[in-house]
Amino acid sequence: PPHPAKASKSAQAVQRAERSLWIRLGVAGAVLGNVMLMAFALYGGWFSGMSAEFAELFRWGSLLGALPSVTYAAWPFYRGAMAGLSQRVLHMDLPISIGILAGFIGGCLNTLRGEGEIYFDSVCALIFLLLIGRVLQVRQQRRARENTELLYALTPSSARRLDDEGHA
Repeated sequence: PPHPAKASKSAQAVQRAERSLWIRLGVAGAVLGNVMLMAFALYGGWFSGMSAEFAELFRWGSLLGALPSVTYAAWPFYRGAMAGLSQRVLHMDLPISIGILAGFIGGCLNTLRGEGEIYFDSVCALIFLLLIGRVLQVRQQRRARENTELLYALTPSSARRLDDEGHA
């Protein structure tokens, strides 16, 4: 039978999930700032002739710095991709996860070899910008859910049916 929409999750669980997303965004932003500084040093050293020891140090520092972003901050994308694959539904979290992991693994391999581009800064920037989008999406969904709940509160819980003569 038709019925008014009800909240599917408790407000407390939704609030915890949104807070977790904000924490992940903060971690991604902090990591991005540090990895960008090391990338800036590497790019500047490429033009001015940085010694190999410092280049190696900044490459490994970028790899270690990117780890929290790739493992912790990007987890919502991995979880969404795994859930989509288990349900045989492809959505945007799958190519996002593949892109993040491909960029990170490629950078790791080039760091181990000591040559080639590493692009940890690009991977961290991608994660940070995608998390901003996810935070905005979750915030808009919360607002829509709250407005639906307000409309639900305005609907009567019962009704009285009248016949043609006006009797109940």
